[in-house]
Amino acid sequence: MFDALGGGEVQATIINHLPGDSFVFVYGLLEGKDPSKPTTINPTNFLSGLTVSGFILSSWFVSLTEKEIR
Repeated sequence: MFDALGGGEVQATIINHLPGDSFVFVYGLLEGKDPSKPTTINPTNFLSGLTVSGFILSSWFVSLTEKEIR
């Protein structure tokens, strides 16, 4: 699942209903919630193979050289 919401109860509800061995890739913060605040993702989901990963564009962008940006 690709998630542009980036947190909050909507994301947690969706993740809690995914089948085992699911992969969630978070790439946005459209939910407008503080991403450092915990959500109610059921921890047993991780025992069934759930993987959550993400990408923060602003962190990547500031690591680029001027030549890479052009």
